Amino acid sequence: MNTLRTLSLLLILVSTTQAQITSFLSVAGRDVVNDQNEVVKLRGINMDGYFWAWDWDQNLHNDYADASDIRFLDSLGANAIRLCLNYNYFATNDGFDYIDRYLTWCDTVGIYVLLDMHVVPQGNGIFTNPAAQQQLIDIWQGIAERYAAREVVLGYDLMNEPWPGDSALWYTYANRLIDSIRVIDPGHIIMVENTLDGELFEVINEPNILYSYHDYSPFAVTHAAADWVGDTPMPADYGYPGDVLSGTEWLTYSEDQPYWTTSRATWQPWDSGNLIVPAGADFAYAKPNVYGNVGDVYYDDMTASRNGVAHAVYNGGAEQESSSQSGQPAVWSFYTSGSHSGAWSTLAHSGSRSLRISGTQDGWGVWGQGGWVLTTPFLRVSGGDTLRVTGYMRAPGINGGGASLGFDYMSGIFEHYDRQHLRDDIERYVSWSAAHTLPIWCGEFGCMSAAPDSSQENLVRDKIAVMNEAGLGWAMWSYRAPQPPSFTLFYDDSVDVPLTRVIADGFAGATWPNAIQDLTIAHEGADVLLAWSALPGAASYTIYASPVYSLDLNAYTIIGNSVTSGFRHVNGLGPAMQFYLVTAHYE
Repeated sequence: MNTLRTLSLLLILVSTTQAQITSFLSVAGRDVVNDQNEVVKLRGINMDGYFWAWDWDQNLHNDYADASDIRFLDSLGANAIRLCLNYNYFATNDGFDYIDRYLTWCDTVGIYVLLDMHVVPQGNGIFTNPAAQQQLIDIWQGIAERYAAREVVLGYDLMNEPWPGDSALWYTYANRLIDSIRVIDPGHIIMVENTLDGELFEVINEPNILYSYHDYSPFAVTHAAADWVGDTPMPADYGYPGDVLSGTEWLTYSEDQPYWTTSRATWQPWDSGNLIVPAGADFAYAKPNVYGNVGDVYYDDMTASRNGVAHAVYNGGAEQESSSQSGQPAVWSFYTSGSHSGAWSTLAHSGSRSLRISGTQDGWGVWGQGGWVLTTPFLRVSGGDTLRVTGYMRAPGINGGGASLGFDYMSGIFEHYDRQHLRDDIERYVSWSAAHTLPIWCGEFGCMSAAPDSSQENLVRDKIAVMNEAGLGWAMWSYRAPQPPSFTLFYDDSVDVPLTRVIADGFAGATWPNAIQDLTIAHEGADVLLAWSALPGAASYTIYASPVYSLDLNAYTIIGNSVTSGFRHVNGLGPAMQFYLVTAHYE
Protein backbone atom coordinates (compact mmCIF):
# COMPACT_ATOMS: atom_id res chain seq x y z
CA MET A 1 0.00 0.00 0.00
CA ASN A 2 1.27 3.48 -0.86
CA THR A 3 1.09 5.57 2.31
CA LEU A 4 1.84 9.23 2.73
CA ARG A 5 3.52 11.21 5.49
CA THR A 6 3.87 14.99 5.53
CA LEU A 7 7.12 16.49 6.74
CA SER A 8 7.38 20.14 7.65
CA LEU A 9 10.79 21.36 6.65
CA LEU A 10 10.26 24.76 8.12
CA LEU A 11 7.39 24.49 10.57
CA ILE A 12 5.92 21.91 12.89
CA LEU A 13 2.40 21.60 11.49
CA VAL A 14 0.90 18.89 13.67
CA SER A 15 -1.83 20.39 15.84
CA THR A 16 -1.34 19.91 19.57
CA THR A 17 -4.62 21.46 20.66
CA GLN A 18 -5.39 20.69 24.28
CA ALA A 19 -8.69 20.63 26.10
CA GLN A 20 -10.03 23.79 27.70
CA ILE A 21 -8.13 24.65 30.86
CA THR A 22 -9.84 23.39 34.02
CA SER A 23 -6.95 23.48 36.48
CA PHE A 24 -5.23 26.23 38.41
CA LEU A 25 -1.44 26.12 38.51
CA SER A 26 0.55 26.32 41.71
CA VAL A 27 4.11 25.98 43.00
CA ALA A 28 5.32 22.72 44.56
CA GLY A 29 8.98 22.75 45.50
CA ARG A 30 10.96 23.55 42.36
CA ASP A 31 8.05 22.78 40.04
CA VAL A 32 4.83 24.25 38.75
CA VAL A 33 1.98 21.74 39.02
CA ASN A 34 -1.71 21.48 38.15
CA ASP A 35 -4.58 20.40 40.41
CA GLN A 36 -3.63 16.75 39.89
CA ASN A 37 -0.11 17.51 41.12
CA GLU A 38 1.27 16.85 37.63
CA VAL A 39 4.35 18.87 36.71
CA VAL A 40 3.68 21.46 34.00
CA LYS A 41 6.69 22.74 32.05
CA LEU A 42 5.61 26.19 30.98
CA ARG A 43 7.10 26.90 27.56
CA GLY A 44 5.80 29.79 25.55
CA ILE A 45 6.35 33.21 24.09
CA ASN A 46 5.95 36.87 25.00
CA MET A 47 3.07 38.76 23.42
CA ASP A 48 4.44 42.28 23.79
CA GLY A 49 1.38 43.96 22.30
CA TYR A 50 3.47 46.89 21.07
CA PHE A 51 3.42 48.15 24.69
CA TRP A 52 6.06 50.72 23.74
CA ALA A 53 3.76 52.50 21.26
CA TRP A 54 1.32 53.98 23.77
CA ASP A 55 2.70 57.53 23.61
CA TRP A 56 1.72 57.91 19.95
CA ASP A 57 -0.94 55.22 19.39
CA GLN A 58 -3.34 54.27 22.18
CA ASN A 59 -4.99 51.49 20.18
CA LEU A 60 -2.11 49.64 18.53
CA HIS A 61 -1.96 46.96 21.24
CA ASN A 62 -5.46 45.89 20.27
CA ASP A 63 -4.23 45.07 16.74
CA TYR A 64 -1.24 43.00 17.83
CA ALA A 65 -2.82 39.54 17.58
CA ASP A 66 -6.10 37.69 17.27
CA ALA A 67 -7.47 34.21 17.83
CA SER A 68 -5.68 32.82 14.76
CA ASP A 69 -2.32 33.76 16.28
CA ILE A 70 -3.13 31.84 19.43
CA ARG A 71 -4.23 28.83 17.36
CA PHE A 72 -0.93 29.07 15.49
CA LEU A 73 1.03 29.05 18.75
CA ASP A 74 -1.02 26.09 19.90
CA SER A 75 -0.17 24.25 16.67
CA LEU A 76 3.51 24.80 17.46
CA GLY A 77 3.08 23.33 20.94
CA ALA A 78 3.16 26.40 23.20
CA ASN A 79 1.35 26.05 26.52
CA ALA A 80 1.88 29.59 27.87
CA ILE A 81 2.10 33.20 26.80
CA ARG A 82 3.44 36.15 28.77
CA LEU A 83 1.03 38.98 28.00
CA CYS A 84 2.76 42.35 28.38
CA LEU A 85 0.65 45.12 29.89
CA ASN A 86 1.07 48.88 30.06
CA TYR A 87 -0.41 50.52 33.15
CA ASN A 88 -1.95 53.17 30.87
CA TYR A 89 -4.35 50.55 29.49
CA PHE A 90 -6.16 50.58 32.84
CA ALA A 91 -7.13 54.25 32.79
CA THR A 92 -10.31 52.85 31.20
CA ASN A 93 -11.77 49.36 30.85
CA ASP A 94 -9.59 48.87 27.77
CA GLY A 95 -6.98 47.02 29.82
CA PHE A 96 -9.50 44.49 31.08
CA ASP A 97 -11.08 44.09 27.65
CA TYR A 98 -7.61 43.46 26.25
CA ILE A 99 -6.88 40.74 28.80
CA ASP A 100 -10.34 39.21 28.39
CA ARG A 101 -9.80 38.62 24.68
CA TYR A 102 -6.54 36.77 25.24
CA LEU A 103 -8.05 34.69 28.03
CA THR A 104 -10.92 33.64 25.78
CA TRP A 105 -8.62 32.72 22.89
CA CYS A 106 -6.13 30.90 25.10
CA ASP A 107 -8.65 29.08 27.26
CA THR A 108 -10.14 27.48 24.15
CA VAL A 109 -6.86 25.81 23.15
CA GLY A 110 -5.34 25.21 26.57
CA ILE A 111 -2.67 27.93 26.74
CA TYR A 112 -2.02 29.60 30.09
CA VAL A 113 -1.69 33.40 30.27
CA LEU A 114 0.83 35.15 32.51
CA LEU A 115 -0.18 38.76 33.13
CA ASP A 116 3.01 40.84 33.04
CA MET A 117 3.03 44.49 34.12
CA HIS A 118 5.63 45.56 31.59
CA VAL A 119 5.25 49.33 31.97
CA VAL A 120 4.59 50.78 35.44
CA PRO A 121 3.84 54.33 36.59
CA GLN A 122 7.03 56.44 36.59
CA GLY A 123 9.13 53.49 35.38
CA ASN A 124 11.96 52.78 37.81
CA GLY A 125 11.17 56.09 39.46
CA ILE A 126 8.28 54.27 41.12
CA PHE A 127 10.54 53.20 43.98
CA THR A 128 10.76 56.76 45.29
CA ASN A 129 7.25 57.87 44.31
CA PRO A 130 4.54 56.86 46.82
CA ALA A 131 1.70 58.00 44.54
CA ALA A 132 2.97 55.86 41.67
CA GLN A 133 3.39 52.90 44.04
CA GLN A 134 -0.21 53.17 45.18
CA GLN A 135 -1.40 53.52 41.58
CA LEU A 136 0.22 50.20 40.66
CA ILE A 137 -1.17 48.53 43.80
CA ASP A 138 -4.66 49.69 42.79
CA ILE A 139 -4.21 48.30 39.27
CA TRP A 140 -3.03 44.92 40.51
CA GLN A 141 -5.89 44.71 42.99
CA GLY A 142 -8.34 45.41 40.17
CA ILE A 143 -6.75 42.67 38.07
CA ALA A 144 -6.81 40.21 40.97
CA GLU A 145 -10.45 40.92 41.73
CA ARG A 146 -11.47 40.34 38.11
CA TYR A 147 -9.44 37.17 37.46
CA ALA A 148 -9.11 35.40 40.81
CA ALA A 149 -11.44 32.62 39.63
CA ARG A 150 -9.91 32.14 36.17
CA GLU A 151 -7.88 28.94 35.78
CA VAL A 152 -6.44 30.11 32.44
CA VAL A 153 -4.50 32.84 34.26
CA LEU A 154 -1.06 31.42 35.02
CA GLY A 155 -0.31 34.19 37.47
CA TYR A 156 0.82 37.77 37.95
CA ASP A 157 4.28 39.08 36.97
CA LEU A 158 4.50 42.10 39.28
CA MET A 159 6.95 44.32 37.35
CA ASN A 160 9.17 43.84 34.36
CA GLU A 161 12.91 44.22 34.91
CA PRO A 162 12.89 46.31 38.11
CA TRP A 163 16.00 48.44 38.51
CA PRO A 164 15.87 50.56 41.68
CA GLY A 165 19.64 50.84 42.18
CA ASP A 166 19.27 49.16 45.57
CA SER A 167 17.62 45.74 45.33
CA ALA A 168 16.22 46.14 48.86
CA LEU A 169 13.88 48.82 47.51
CA TRP A 170 12.48 46.36 44.98
CA TYR A 171 11.87 43.52 47.42
CA THR A 172 10.28 45.86 49.96
CA TYR A 173 7.84 47.08 47.33
CA ALA A 174 7.35 43.60 45.84
CA ASN A 175 6.20 42.36 49.24
CA ARG A 176 3.69 45.22 49.42
CA LEU A 177 2.35 44.27 46.00
CA ILE A 178 2.11 40.60 47.00
CA ASP A 179 0.25 41.44 50.21
CA SER A 180 -2.20 43.67 48.35
CA ILE A 181 -2.94 40.94 45.79
CA ARG A 182 -3.22 38.13 48.35
CA VAL A 183 -5.99 39.96 50.21
CA ILE A 184 -8.12 39.45 47.09
CA ASP A 185 -6.59 36.43 45.32
CA PRO A 186 -4.81 33.95 47.58
CA GLY A 187 -4.56 31.26 44.91
CA HIS A 188 -2.73 32.40 41.80
CA ILE A 189 1.02 32.20 41.28
CA ILE A 190 2.82 35.50 41.73
CA MET A 191 6.00 35.99 39.73
CA VAL A 192 8.88 38.01 41.15
CA GLU A 193 11.74 39.03 38.87
CA ASN A 194 15.28 39.70 39.99
CA THR A 195 16.66 43.19 39.47
CA LEU A 196 17.96 44.18 36.06
CA ASP A 197 21.56 44.15 37.25
CA GLY A 198 21.29 40.35 37.48
CA GLU A 199 21.50 39.89 41.24
CA LEU A 200 20.19 36.60 42.60
CA PHE A 201 16.73 36.55 44.12
CA GLU A 202 15.75 37.40 47.64
CA VAL A 203 13.52 34.67 49.06
CA ILE A 204 9.91 35.81 49.51
CA ASN A 205 8.35 34.25 52.61
CA GLU A 206 5.08 33.51 50.86
CA PRO A 207 3.72 30.38 49.16
CA ASN A 208 3.12 30.14 45.43
CA ILE A 209 5.95 32.43 44.29
CA LEU A 210 7.69 31.77 40.97
CA TYR A 211 11.05 33.51 40.48
CA SER A 212 11.86 34.84 37.03
CA TYR A 213 15.08 35.92 35.35
CA HIS A 214 15.79 37.28 31.86
CA ASP A 215 18.72 36.07 29.77
CA TYR A 216 20.14 38.10 26.89
CA SER A 217 23.73 36.89 26.93
CA PRO A 218 25.88 37.42 24.96
CA PHE A 219 24.53 40.95 24.59
CA ALA A 220 26.59 41.83 21.51
CA VAL A 221 24.88 38.96 19.65
CA THR A 222 21.37 39.06 21.10
CA HIS A 223 21.09 42.81 20.51
CA ALA A 224 22.85 43.00 17.14
CA ALA A 225 21.92 46.29 15.39
CA ALA A 226 19.55 47.30 18.22
CA ASP A 227 19.14 51.08 18.16
CA TRP A 228 17.42 51.61 21.52
CA VAL A 229 20.09 50.54 24.02
CA GLY A 230 22.26 53.66 23.82
CA ASP A 231 23.18 56.69 21.76
CA THR A 232 24.55 54.52 18.97
CA PRO A 233 23.29 51.28 17.42
CA MET A 234 24.78 48.03 18.59
CA PRO A 235 27.18 46.52 16.07
CA ALA A 236 26.19 43.39 14.18
CA ASP A 237 29.73 42.00 14.07
CA TYR A 238 29.55 39.02 16.40
CA GLY A 239 28.01 35.64 15.70
CA TYR A 240 27.07 32.57 17.69
CA PRO A 241 28.79 30.26 18.34
CA GLY A 242 32.05 32.20 18.38
CA ASP A 243 34.20 34.82 20.06
CA VAL A 244 32.06 37.71 21.27
CA LEU A 245 33.04 41.11 22.64
CA SER A 246 31.84 41.32 26.24
CA GLY A 247 33.61 44.53 27.26
CA THR A 248 36.58 46.83 26.74
CA GLU A 249 39.51 48.00 28.87
CA TRP A 250 41.41 51.25 28.52
CA LEU A 251 44.90 50.55 27.23
CA THR A 252 46.67 53.88 26.70
CA TYR A 253 46.43 57.18 24.84
CA SER A 254 48.21 58.55 21.80
CA GLU A 255 51.40 59.73 23.46
CA ASP A 256 52.72 60.91 20.08
CA GLN A 257 49.98 63.55 19.65
CA PRO A 258 51.00 67.23 19.41
CA TYR A 259 49.70 69.97 21.78
CA TRP A 260 48.83 73.63 21.56
CA THR A 261 50.65 75.40 24.38
CA THR A 262 49.86 78.92 23.20
CA SER A 263 46.50 80.60 22.77
CA ARG A 264 44.37 80.66 19.58
CA ALA A 265 41.79 83.42 19.83
CA THR A 266 39.74 82.20 16.85
CA TRP A 267 38.74 78.83 15.45
CA GLN A 268 41.77 77.15 13.90
CA PRO A 269 42.11 73.80 12.08
CA TRP A 270 43.68 70.94 13.99
CA ASP A 271 45.61 68.03 12.49
CA SER A 272 47.16 65.44 14.76
CA GLY A 273 49.44 64.11 12.05
CA ASN A 274 50.06 60.37 11.83
CA LEU A 275 49.67 58.54 15.14
CA ILE A 276 50.74 54.90 15.45
CA VAL A 277 48.42 52.42 17.17
CA PRO A 278 50.22 50.50 19.93
CA ALA A 279 50.30 46.71 20.16
CA GLY A 280 47.32 45.16 21.91
CA ALA A 281 44.80 47.79 20.85
CA ASP A 282 41.52 46.62 19.32
CA PHE A 283 39.61 49.92 19.29
CA ALA A 284 40.32 53.65 19.29
CA TYR A 285 38.24 56.77 19.70
CA ALA A 286 38.93 60.48 19.23
CA LYS A 287 39.65 62.30 22.49
CA PRO A 288 39.70 66.06 23.11
CA ASN A 289 42.03 66.60 26.07
CA VAL A 290 43.78 69.34 28.05
CA TYR A 291 46.14 69.73 30.99
CA GLY A 292 46.90 72.63 33.31
CA ASN A 293 45.76 76.22 32.88
CA VAL A 294 44.00 76.41 29.51
CA GLY A 295 41.05 78.69 30.25
CA ASP A 296 38.29 77.58 27.86
CA VAL A 297 39.07 75.23 24.94
CA TYR A 298 36.45 74.36 22.30
CA TYR A 299 36.33 71.38 19.89
CA ASP A 300 34.15 70.98 16.80
CA ASP A 301 33.82 69.18 13.44
CA MET A 302 36.09 66.27 14.28
CA THR A 303 36.91 63.60 11.68
CA ALA A 304 39.37 60.71 11.61
CA SER A 305 41.14 58.34 9.25
CA ARG A 306 42.69 54.88 9.60
CA ASN A 307 45.52 53.95 7.25
CA GLY A 308 44.46 56.79 4.99
CA VAL A 309 40.77 55.79 4.83
CA ALA A 310 38.30 58.36 6.19
CA HIS A 311 36.30 57.35 9.25
CA ALA A 312 33.55 59.50 10.74
CA VAL A 313 33.85 60.48 14.38
CA TYR A 314 30.42 59.76 15.81
CA ASN A 315 28.79 63.05 16.79
CA GLY A 316 32.05 64.74 15.84
CA GLY A 317 30.21 68.02 15.45
CA ALA A 318 28.60 67.61 18.90
CA GLU A 319 25.17 68.41 17.45
CA GLN A 320 23.28 65.32 18.67
CA GLU A 321 21.83 65.23 22.18
CA SER A 322 22.12 62.10 24.28
CA SER A 323 19.05 59.86 24.32
CA SER A 324 19.60 59.05 27.99
CA GLN A 325 21.10 62.23 29.48
CA SER A 326 19.18 65.40 28.76
CA GLY A 327 21.38 68.40 28.05
CA GLN A 328 24.45 66.31 27.24
CA PRO A 329 26.03 65.45 23.88
CA ALA A 330 25.39 61.95 22.55
CA VAL A 331 28.21 59.42 23.07
CA TRP A 332 30.57 61.91 24.73
CA SER A 333 31.38 61.71 28.46
CA PHE A 334 33.61 64.06 30.42
CA TYR A 335 36.35 62.92 32.82
CA THR A 336 38.79 64.93 34.95
CA SER A 337 41.55 64.39 37.50
CA GLY A 338 41.06 67.75 39.18
CA SER A 339 39.01 70.92 38.86
CA HIS A 340 38.59 70.93 35.08
CA SER A 341 35.01 70.89 33.80
CA GLY A 342 33.32 69.94 30.57
CA ALA A 343 30.29 71.51 28.92
CA TRP A 344 28.14 71.13 25.82
CA SER A 345 28.73 74.60 24.46
CA THR A 346 26.64 76.77 22.14
CA LEU A 347 29.78 78.42 20.74
CA ALA A 348 30.35 76.49 17.52
CA HIS A 349 32.61 76.48 14.48
CA SER A 350 29.66 75.18 12.44
CA GLY A 351 26.17 74.21 13.43
CA SER A 352 25.10 75.19 16.91
CA ARG A 353 27.19 73.13 19.32
CA SER A 354 30.72 72.20 20.34
CA LEU A 355 32.54 70.51 23.22
CA ARG A 356 34.22 72.73 25.81
CA ILE A 357 36.84 71.97 28.46
CA SER A 358 37.60 74.61 31.09
CA GLY A 359 40.36 74.71 33.69
CA THR A 360 42.92 77.04 35.26
CA GLN A 361 44.73 74.71 37.66
CA ASP A 362 46.85 71.57 37.54
CA GLY A 363 45.30 68.30 36.45
CA TRP A 364 43.62 67.27 33.22
CA GLY A 365 40.22 66.98 31.56
CA VAL A 366 39.06 64.90 28.59
CA TRP A 367 35.97 64.14 26.53
CA GLY A 368 35.81 60.39 25.82
CA GLN A 369 33.53 58.13 23.80
CA GLY A 370 32.02 54.70 23.96
CA GLY A 371 31.89 52.15 26.71
CA TRP A 372 31.07 48.49 27.36
CA VAL A 373 29.99 46.83 24.10
CA LEU A 374 28.54 49.87 22.37
CA THR A 375 31.39 49.81 19.89
CA THR A 376 29.84 51.69 16.99
CA PRO A 377 31.66 54.95 17.95
CA PHE A 378 34.97 53.13 18.01
CA LEU A 379 37.42 52.58 15.17
CA ARG A 380 38.47 48.95 14.82
CA VAL A 381 42.28 49.01 14.86
CA SER A 382 45.32 46.77 15.08
CA GLY A 383 48.78 47.47 16.42
CA GLY A 384 50.85 49.37 13.84
CA ASP A 385 47.88 51.07 12.14
CA THR A 386 48.22 54.76 11.33
CA LEU A 387 45.49 57.03 12.68
CA ARG A 388 44.86 60.72 12.15
CA VAL A 389 42.28 63.05 13.66
CA THR A 390 41.37 66.49 12.36
CA GLY A 391 38.91 69.15 13.43
CA TYR A 392 38.65 72.71 14.64
CA MET A 393 39.74 74.08 18.01
CA ARG A 394 39.53 77.44 19.73
CA ALA A 395 41.71 78.15 22.79
CA PRO A 396 41.94 81.86 23.68
CA GLY A 397 43.20 81.43 27.26
CA ILE A 398 46.07 78.92 27.39
CA ASN A 399 48.53 79.99 30.09
CA GLY A 400 50.92 77.28 31.20
CA GLY A 401 48.81 74.35 30.03
CA GLY A 402 48.19 72.47 26.80
CA ALA A 403 45.29 71.38 24.57
CA SER A 404 45.18 68.54 22.08
CA LEU A 405 42.95 66.22 20.07
CA GLY A 406 44.21 62.64 19.82
CA PHE A 407 43.03 59.10 20.56
CA ASP A 408 42.44 56.70 23.39
CA TYR A 409 43.13 53.03 22.73
CA MET A 410 41.07 50.16 24.10
CA SER A 411 41.64 46.43 24.23
CA GLY A 412 38.63 44.18 23.76
CA ILE A 413 37.49 41.56 26.24
CA PHE A 414 36.33 38.56 24.22
CA GLU A 415 34.60 35.41 25.41
CA HIS A 416 33.98 32.26 23.40
CA TYR A 417 30.28 31.54 23.48
CA ASP A 418 28.96 28.06 22.87
CA ARG A 419 26.39 25.82 24.51
CA GLN A 420 28.60 25.16 27.53
CA HIS A 421 28.97 28.89 28.15
CA LEU A 422 25.19 29.20 28.08
CA ARG A 423 24.94 26.43 30.67
CA ASP A 424 27.46 28.28 32.82
CA ASP A 425 25.44 31.50 32.46
CA ILE A 426 22.33 30.01 34.08
CA GLU A 427 24.08 27.74 36.58
CA ARG A 428 23.87 30.30 39.38
CA TYR A 429 20.08 30.47 38.98
CA VAL A 430 19.76 26.68 38.83
CA SER A 431 21.96 26.32 41.92
CA TRP A 432 19.92 28.95 43.79
CA SER A 433 16.74 27.05 42.92
CA ALA A 434 18.21 23.78 44.17
CA ALA A 435 19.55 25.32 47.37
CA HIS A 436 16.21 26.90 48.30
CA THR A 437 13.90 24.27 46.73
CA LEU A 438 12.12 27.07 44.88
CA PRO A 439 11.13 27.31 41.21
CA ILE A 440 12.73 29.56 38.60
CA TRP A 441 11.52 30.50 35.13
CA CYS A 442 13.12 32.38 32.24
CA GLY A 443 10.64 35.11 31.37
CA GLU A 444 12.61 36.54 28.44
CA PHE A 445 15.38 35.48 26.11
CA GLY A 446 15.97 35.84 22.40
CA CYS A 447 18.23 37.13 19.67
CA MET A 448 17.97 39.85 17.03
CA SER A 449 17.63 38.70 13.44
CA ALA A 450 20.48 41.06 12.48
CA ALA A 451 23.01 38.76 14.14
CA PRO A 452 25.29 37.29 11.43
CA ASP A 453 24.44 34.18 9.42
CA SER A 454 22.32 31.69 11.41
CA SER A 455 23.27 33.12 14.81
CA GLN A 456 19.67 33.85 15.78
CA GLU A 457 18.49 30.28 15.26
CA ASN A 458 21.69 28.80 16.70
CA LEU A 459 21.57 30.88 19.87
CA VAL A 460 17.84 30.48 20.51
CA ARG A 461 18.16 26.74 19.91
CA ASP A 462 21.03 26.36 22.37
CA LYS A 463 19.40 28.52 25.04
CA ILE A 464 16.25 26.42 24.80
CA ALA A 465 18.36 23.27 24.89
CA VAL A 466 20.14 24.16 28.13
CA MET A 467 16.90 25.28 29.78
CA ASN A 468 15.11 22.11 28.71
CA GLU A 469 18.06 20.07 30.00
CA ALA A 470 17.78 21.86 33.35
CA GLY A 471 14.02 21.33 33.50
CA LEU A 472 13.21 25.04 33.31
CA GLY A 473 10.22 26.73 31.77
CA TRP A 474 10.67 29.73 29.50
CA ALA A 475 9.09 32.34 27.25
CA MET A 476 10.94 33.63 24.19
CA TRP A 477 10.90 37.32 23.30
CA SER A 478 8.68 37.79 21.33
CA TYR A 479 5.87 37.03 18.90
CA ARG A 480 5.51 39.94 16.46
CA ALA A 481 7.30 43.14 15.42
CA PRO A 482 6.39 45.73 12.78
CA GLN A 483 9.56 45.10 10.78
CA PRO A 484 12.99 43.48 11.00
CA PRO A 485 15.48 43.37 12.53
CA SER A 486 13.92 42.09 15.72
CA PHE A 487 13.62 39.08 18.01
CA THR A 488 10.28 37.90 16.74
CA LEU A 489 8.58 35.02 14.95
CA PHE A 490 6.55 37.45 12.85
CA TYR A 491 7.33 40.74 11.13
CA ASP A 492 3.84 42.06 10.57
CA ASP A 493 2.41 39.02 8.73
CA SER A 494 5.65 37.42 7.48
CA VAL A 495 6.88 34.52 9.57
CA ASP A 496 10.55 33.87 10.43
CA VAL A 497 10.47 30.26 9.37
CA PRO A 498 13.78 28.85 10.70
CA LEU A 499 13.21 30.47 14.09
CA THR A 500 9.66 29.12 14.19
CA ARG A 501 10.92 25.60 13.59
CA VAL A 502 13.44 25.95 16.41
CA ILE A 503 10.91 27.18 18.94
CA ALA A 504 8.36 24.53 17.95
CA ASP A 505 10.92 21.81 18.60
CA GLY A 506 11.75 23.54 21.88
CA PHE A 507 8.12 23.54 22.98
CA ALA A 508 8.23 19.76 22.54
CA GLY A 509 11.20 19.55 24.92
CA ALA A 510 14.00 19.16 22.38
CA THR A 511 17.60 19.43 23.54
CA TRP A 512 19.32 18.86 20.16
CA PRO A 513 22.13 16.77 21.69
CA ASN A 514 24.33 17.16 18.63
CA ALA A 515 23.27 20.74 17.88
CA ILE A 516 22.36 19.65 14.36
CA GLN A 517 19.02 20.46 12.77
CA ASP A 518 17.40 18.07 10.32
CA LEU A 519 16.78 20.80 7.80
CA THR A 520 19.47 22.74 6.01
CA ILE A 521 18.70 25.46 3.51
CA ALA A 522 21.24 27.10 1.26
CA HIS A 523 21.23 28.89 -2.05
CA GLU A 524 23.56 29.00 -5.00
CA GLY A 525 22.76 31.93 -7.23
CA ALA A 526 19.01 31.73 -7.75
CA ASP A 527 18.68 28.06 -6.71
CA VAL A 528 17.54 26.92 -3.27
CA LEU A 529 19.04 23.72 -1.89
CA LEU A 530 16.91 21.71 0.55
CA ALA A 531 18.07 18.80 2.68
CA TRP A 532 16.36 16.78 5.39
CA SER A 533 16.86 13.63 7.41
CA ALA A 534 15.85 10.57 5.41
CA LEU A 535 12.87 8.70 6.80
CA PRO A 536 13.45 4.94 7.11
CA GLY A 537 11.44 3.07 4.52
CA ALA A 538 10.46 6.12 2.47
CA ALA A 539 10.48 5.34 -1.25
CA SER A 540 10.27 8.91 -2.52
CA TYR A 541 9.43 12.46 -1.56
CA THR A 542 7.26 15.17 -3.11
CA ILE A 543 8.30 18.77 -2.55
CA TYR A 544 5.78 21.61 -2.29
CA ALA A 545 6.24 25.39 -2.12
CA SER A 546 4.03 28.36 -1.37
CA PRO A 547 4.60 32.11 -0.90
CA VAL A 548 2.32 32.04 2.16
CA TYR A 549 2.26 29.81 5.21
CA SER A 550 -0.76 27.54 5.55
CA LEU A 551 -1.79 24.42 7.42
CA ASP A 552 -3.65 23.31 4.29
CA LEU A 553 -1.58 21.27 1.83
CA ASN A 554 -3.88 22.46 -0.96
CA ALA A 555 -2.36 25.94 -0.59
CA TYR A 556 0.99 24.58 -1.81
CA THR A 557 2.18 23.82 -5.34
CA ILE A 558 4.19 20.73 -6.23
CA ILE A 559 7.63 21.80 -7.44
CA GLY A 560 9.25 18.41 -7.83
CA ASN A 561 9.95 14.90 -6.61
CA SER A 562 13.03 13.21 -5.19
CA VAL A 563 14.12 9.70 -4.28
CA THR A 564 16.82 11.12 -1.99
CA SER A 565 16.61 13.37 1.06
CA GLY A 566 17.50 16.47 -0.88
CA PHE A 567 16.18 18.71 -3.63
CA ARG A 568 17.35 21.68 -5.71
CA HIS A 569 14.61 24.24 -6.32
CA VAL A 570 15.88 25.83 -9.53
CA ASN A 571 15.43 29.62 -9.52
CA GLY A 572 13.65 29.29 -6.19
CA LEU A 573 15.37 32.27 -4.59
CA GLY A 574 13.18 35.31 -5.11
CA PRO A 575 12.19 38.54 -3.36
CA ALA A 576 9.23 36.92 -1.56
CA MET A 577 9.16 34.59 1.44
CA GLN A 578 9.03 30.90 0.46
CA PHE A 579 7.54 28.08 2.51
CA TYR A 580 8.36 24.45 1.76
CA LEU A 581 6.70 21.16 2.64
CA VAL A 582 7.79 17.63 1.84
CA THR A 583 5.63 14.53 1.76
CA ALA A 584 7.19 11.10 2.13
CA HIS A 585 5.77 8.16 0.16
CA TYR A 586 5.97 4.58 1.41
CA GLU A 587 5.45 1.48 -0.72
